[in-house]
Amino acid sequence: MNEMKLMNMDYSAAEQRVMAHMMSTKVINGVPMMSHLQITELTDKRQDWVKSVMDELRKEGLIPTLTEILEVNHKNQRVKVYYVNERDSHVVVARLSPEYMAFLVDFWMANRDKPMAQLPDFSDRVAAARAWADAMEKADAEKLRADSEQLRADKAVKEKAWIEDKARASAMGTASAAKKETKKVVKENEKLKEQLAINGTYLTARAIPWLKDFFRLRTNSEWAAIGKELRFISQYRNYDMPKVADSRWRNGVNSYHKDIIGIFHRSLINDGRYMEKFRK
Repeated sequence: MNEMKLMNMDYSAAEQRVMAHMMSTKVINGVPMMSHLQITELTDKRQDWVKSVMDELRKEGLIPTLTEILEVNHKNQRVKVYYVNERDSHVVVARLSPEYMAFLVDFWMANRDKPMAQLPDFSDRVAAARAWADAMEKADAEKLRADSEQLRADKAVKEKAWIEDKARASAMGTASAAKKETKKVVKENEKLKEQLAINGTYLTARAIPWLKDFFRLRTNSEWAAIGKELRFISQYRNYDMPKVADSRWRNGVNSYHKDIIGIFHRSLINDGRYMEKFRK
């Protein structure tokens, strides 16, 4: 069963998104494994609670395949990820939320005939060290790219500030001109906050330039749907969503990391049925 077949089953929209984002297992020492992060998403439980329950089950001798692996997350931090095989994943979900057992069965069925990401044999120190070095090099490259983008964004902010200062100085001729220029500056400031939300690393939904290529963007419901998808991907990937001041909304608006926006963009390109209701 592939992703498209699974998405056509009688699940709610939320459940469909969960299953779509969970369509991958990893192979450890030749055995397909499921992570505690995937179990967290499936059962809608807190990550720390899921790991705590898995620790208890391990002490009780009920999940002997539990494997702990240090991985590098999107913040270049080393985090401990728990993995269990198919049999033990059923034990964990049965303890956490038995009502999700059917979805767990579908998860494993969907991965039966699907190529799986192969992790190195961690009993082989050379292979493990090579895999760790590769992961660190990738993380360093991503950090370097992010720093470069931030420097460009900082430069853009300074140039914008200089332009605004010059505009305010030239507007001092008359009271009416000053009032008009003030409105212009406020409008430009709000636009700047949208386009360069947090030094170029985060963008609000309305500042994503390519959205018009996929959506009509005529109603608030379209923007709400786009924001909902971006929030879902951010929460699933454990990314922050800093608030950006916006005069139209008392509590501001969410901004989303460039990595999340990239995932959303690729999903729209690769799946013509993704958010089909709102597309052109």
